Amino acid sequence: MIRAAVGKNVWIAGGGSLATAFAEADLLDEIVIGIVPVMLATGKPLFTGRLTSSRLSLSNVDRAGQVVYLTYQVLPAD
Repeated sequence: MIRAAVGKNVWIAGGGSLATAFAEADLLDEIVIGIVPVMLATGKPLFTGRLTSSRLSLSNVDRAGQVVYLTYQVLPAD
């Protein structure tokens, strides 16, 4: 994918497991999370494995109607 993009951005869409796999392979530099207001009785972590909140730096917040988009820069793994 990186070679085919020729220096341009590559957008992947999926859940936390997909984002974690790309982050663990050092192929992820930014995450955009869309938050839709839904009430849940319980929650679970969005990301698994080595992608923890200490590797994320909030860089932008956008709003589109009732949806909020949080953009995080992914910091290198320790």
